[in-house]
Amino acid sequence: HEDYQGVKTSVVDKYPESAHFVYELLQNADDVFATYAEFMLFDEGLIFKHNGTIPFSISDEGEKPLGHINSITSIGNSSKRENYNKIGKFGVGFKSVFTYTDTPEIYDDKFWFKIENLIVPCWLNNDNKYRNKGETLFFIPFKDIESNHREILSRLLNLDNPIVFLSNLDCIVWKKVDKDGNVVDKKSYTKKILEERRLKDYIFKKVILKNPVEDITYLFFTTQIQHFTSLFDVTVGYKYDEENKELVLTNSGNVYCFFPTTENFKTSFISHAPFILVDNRQNLKQYEEFNYKLINILAKLAANALI
Repeated sequence: HEDYQGVKTSVVDKYPESAHFVYELLQNADDVFATYAEFMLFDEGLIFKHNGTIPFSISDEGEKPLGHINSITSIGNSSKRENYNKIGKFGVGFKSVFTYTDTPEIYDDKFWFKIENLIVPCWLNNDNKYRNKGETLFFIPFKDIESNHREILSRLLNLDNPIVFLSNLDCIVWKKVDKDGNVVDKKSYTKKILEERRLKDYIFKKVILKNPVEDITYLFFTTQIQHFTSLFDVTVGYKYDEENKELVLTNSGNVYCFFPTTENFKTSFISHAPFILVDNRQNLKQYEEFNYKLINILAKLAANALI
């Protein structure tokens, strides 16, 4: 209806760069306890699939918790609203795919459906041939094949440590596939815990991140804080030179809220906390008391970690 055209614009066009939905898909996978996720980029569209253990669900009107299909076909209504350790709290992140497609398709063991007009689920008669049993698969058929393919390829080529602060995903693979179905390029991101121990006030982990460009070792220090009914993680990470047994001190103090934001604290460590972000999830919301609380916790944690 023409009176409501602004709703779609406000939901879909809020992101500073459209291909941000790649992170939204990874978010959904991690929230349903997937350990493996894969992108397959074709000329005509993008497939994303994962091995999450929580399948899609439907709830009746007024029923709690809200079903996944209800959440993904609504605006601002999320099944994860109260859990601060779930990334997708707002029920709008997935809508960013509509920059590239009119009818995203979703498949799992029980449901095959596409979404039309932003919020209307329509049943599909056949499963997707690339989906294996137990997997959830999303297919995004492109609206503008040439430009959509180019932008998403650029995003996949420039993923910024997408796995570093995810709770469950420890392997992300992306493949570029030609017209004949042959894989012409493949890159992977993996995370492996080399050492872990619980100290008095925090959890210590030595982690190696294997990226297409380089392998990076981090020393992570995490404390858990209770907020309302949820426990959530606050973490600082120091880059570590394994060969020389010393910290790599830089001013690249990137700030993460599960995924990278555009914020930088200009510290010698990277920071992660469930900050309250603005709608595009790229910046911390200013003047939020909860964010100030998290920054103070990070500062104390970083100091204690050095000792």
